[in-house]
Amino acid sequence: YIDRFNKIDWSLQKKKIKSVASSYPNNIVYIDSTGLGDPIEEDLRQAGLSKRDYKFTNDSKQELVEGLIVAIEQGMIGIPNISQTKFLIDELKAFGYEILPSGRTRYQAPEGLHDDAVISLGLACRGMSWNFYRKIGNETFIPYNSPAYLERKSLEEDMERNNKLPRRLRSRIPQELAFS
Repeated sequence: YIDRFNKIDWSLQKKKIKSVASSYPNNIVYIDSTGLGDPIEEDLRQAGLSKRDYKFTNDSKQELVEGLIVAIEQGMIGIPNISQTKFLIDELKAFGYEILPSGRTRYQAPEGLHDDAVISLGLACRGMSWNFYRKIGNETFIPYNSPAYLERKSLEEDMERNNKLPRRLRSRIPQELAFS
C-alpha cells in the first residue's frame, strides 16, 4: 500500500490511518510521536490501534535510515518503477548525508526537498523486517543493526521503560514483533 497525502486536516489523516490499518490483519502502526505527531499518536492510541511510537532524533533517524540501507542493499525490499512510486524513487535518489565536524553522520533530503517517503519506507521496513529472517532450529539469525535487530531492541526498551511505570500509567505494548 502506498499513498501520499499532506496538507489535510488532522481528523482526515487519522481516519485514513485507521482505514488503512483495519485493512491489514496483525498490523502495527508506527506513529511519529515527536512534536506535532503527539496529538495523532494519542488519538490513535485511544482508538485502540496497535501502534508503536517513534520519536525522531538525530540518532533514531540515523538508525532508521541505516536499517533501510541494509534492507535495500541486501535485496530485502524492492520498489516497482511505476507512476505511483515515482515520488518515492525521486526522494531516494535525492536523499543524502553529510559528515558533521563531530564525525557523526546526518541523513537528510537536500534543501527544498522532502524525505517523508524515505522515512516512511524506513518505518515500514522496520515493522516488517521480521519476515526477512527465518528460524534455523530454535535460533533466529538476526544480523546486527538490521531492521529486525533494531525493531527487537526497540521493543525490549519500550517494555523495560513501560514496566518501570505504575500499573495505571502503563501503555499496552504489543508483545509480538511486527508481522511476525
